[in-house]
Amino acid sequence: MLRPLDCNLSLCLLVLLGIFLTKPMRLNRRPNFFLTHGFALCMGGVVALFSFVSTLEARFTPEVEEIEDPSIRMVVQSMRAHQTQWYAILVQTTNVDTPGYVEPGGYNYKDKDGNIEMMPFYRWRSGPVVETSQALDFYLDASSRGFFQVLVPTGLGYTRDGRFALTLNRKLVMLAGGFPVLGERGEIYLPPGNEIAVSKTGQIFVDGSPVDRMKVVLFKEKGLSQLESLNGSIFYCSGDPEIELEGEYGVRQGFLEQNNVLKALVGDGAMAARAYEATSKAGKSITKEMSSAIQLGSP
Repeated sequence: MLRPLDCNLSLCLLVLLGIFLTKPMRLNRRPNFFLTHGFALCMGGVVALFSFVSTLEARFTPEVEEIEDPSIRMVVQSMRAHQTQWYAILVQTTNVDTPGYVEPGGYNYKDKDGNIEMMPFYRWRSGPVVETSQALDFYLDASSRGFFQVLVPTGLGYTRDGRFALTLNRKLVMLAGGFPVLGERGEIYLPPGNEIAVSKTGQIFVDGSPVDRMKVVLFKEKGLSQLESLNGSIFYCSGDPEIELEGEYGVRQGFLEQNNVLKALVGDGAMAARAYEATSKAGKSITKEMSSAIQLGSP
């Protein structure tokens, strides 16, 4: 099991990755500086502060396995579960305007040793579709099972974020992060032209001439459970994913799929915070009763 300090170092790495994924690039389509760098740095500061406080707490908190009293051990496990839930809600809030973001979830359960563990999962439902009328915005209609295939530093990546752009050498990349979009023949380079059109099958045309077809991957139900997240909108698979070789899908140009987070995040965050405080008070009451029992039992 990772110690809290190790987890906090991982959080810091995720913050740096998030800043990189949202930084402006030298593209033909330039995002607003303050909506990228500024927002990423602000949220990075919030997560870094949360990580620092958690690290200080971890220095004075014993590992769960080292706590002998079962009631105190359960309180500590519950507090950490509520803390994880609060952090997940914070991440969802920061991505409320990220197209293609998939809502994570999790539920707590007791393992065979009586320890409280959290089982993470993703809600693969579709998000609302909005029209942008941009030539390089795309929505993939594939019953929540389809993804554009991109190239990330770790290998192949899969995303529903259809915000694409052209680099100076006219390579098709993701707007967030600049990862190359893959076609049937590898990375896609568009020749100079006035009009870019894409068919429902993902075939790209420049001034009426075919160039390449976007690589679209459809996952089976088990294949979706194999996906792991890089940043909530880009996913990867460490093994061989179970995909459908043939399936129905449609690529719509000039549209985007928004995030699929449907919960009232502010209310959920307050609920997680109150649950953490209530569990903490329960732990203090237990330790107070134990202290009174020790004093009464001492000669």
